Amino acid sequence: MSELNKSNVTQSGKGFLVAGILAAVGASICCVGPLVSLALGVSGAWIGSLTALEPYRPFFIGLTLLFLAFAFHRLYFARRVCTPRSACANPYPMRKPARPWIFEKVRSTMTFGRANYPWVEDEYTVPIEETLTVLGDLVKAGKIRYVGVSNETPWGVAQFLNAADKLGLPRIVSIQNPYSLVNRTFETGLSEFTHKEGIGLLAYSPMAFGWLSGKYEGGARPDGARITLFERFQRYSKPHAIKAISAYVELAKRHGPSPAQLALAFVNSRPFTTSTLIGATSLAQLHENIGSVDVKLSDEILAEINALHEAQPNPAP
Repeated sequence: MSELNKSNVTQSGKGFLVAGILAAVGASICCVGPLVSLALGVSGAWIGSLTALEPYRPFFIGLTLLFLAFAFHRLYFARRVCTPRSACANPYPMRKPARPWIFEKVRSTMTFGRANYPWVEDEYTVPIEETLTVLGDLVKAGKIRYVGVSNETPWGVAQFLNAADKLGLPRIVSIQNPYSLVNRTFETGLSEFTHKEGIGLLAYSPMAFGWLSGKYEGGARPDGARITLFERFQRYSKPHAIKAISAYVELAKRHGPSPAQLALAFVNSRPFTTSTLIGATSLAQLHENIGSVDVKLSDEILAEINALHEAQPNPAP
C-alpha cells in the first residue's frame, strides 16, 4: 500500500471514529436542545469534508442530515406536542422549560363544572417565576402594559404575588375568572385578594352562556343561540342549574329589570368587580347589556338574591 493510501486510510479512520463518537453523544443528548443537534450536524459535515476517501462520504452526509433533522424537529414540532388544554407528558424529560414554551404549557387551573380542586398532576409545567419573568420582559419592551391572570386559584394568585415581590417583577393587577348569579365561587378566597392586593376581577360569563337572560326557559332553543348551536356546552344545562336559573329569572320579572340586566347589575354591584365582560350577538342585546350599568339593585332585591344563593349555592361552578 502506498504512503498516500495509508495516509488516506488513517485520516478516514480517524474521521470515521470521530463521527461515531458524535453520533453516540448526539443520541444521548439530542433531547436537550436543537442547537446541540445543529452543531453536531455541522461538525459531521466538516469532518466529512476532511476525509479523502470517497466511499465514506455518504456516511458523513447521512450523519449531517440526521442531526439537522433532530434540530428541525426540536425547533418546530416538539414545541407543539403539549398545549395549554392537553394533559400530556413532557416528551423530552431531560429538557428544562424554555422561554418559547411559556405560552404553550402552563398550569392546569381550568375546573369548569367542578367546585373542588381537581388534583391534576402538572409535573412538567413552566414555573410561575419563569412565566412572570417573561411577562416582565414584555412590559419592559413596551409590548404590554400590565400583567393579569385568568382562571386562577387563590394559591396561584399568592404565588404570582410572592414571585413579584421576591424577584422585583410586575405585580398582577387583574384576574379574569367566571362570576355570575349561579357561580359565585370567586367570593371564597379570591375576593379577599382583590380587596387586600388591588387585583380587579374581569368577570366573564356573567350571564351563564345567556341562560340568565331567560331565553332558554321552558326548553326553548332560539335560532342562532349558543346552546342551540353548541349542545355540548353543559355547564349550565344540568337540572339543578336550570332550576336555580329559573328562580333568578322569576325574581327579575317580579321586580322590573329584565333578567339579563338583573344578572349583569348584580355582577356590576360587587366591590371586587373591575369589569364585566359581555358577549352580544345583536344590537338589541348590546343595548340591553350596556343599560345594566344604570340599574341599581335595591336592598330587597339583593336580599332575595342572597336567599336564593343560600338555598342553592353555586349550582354551575
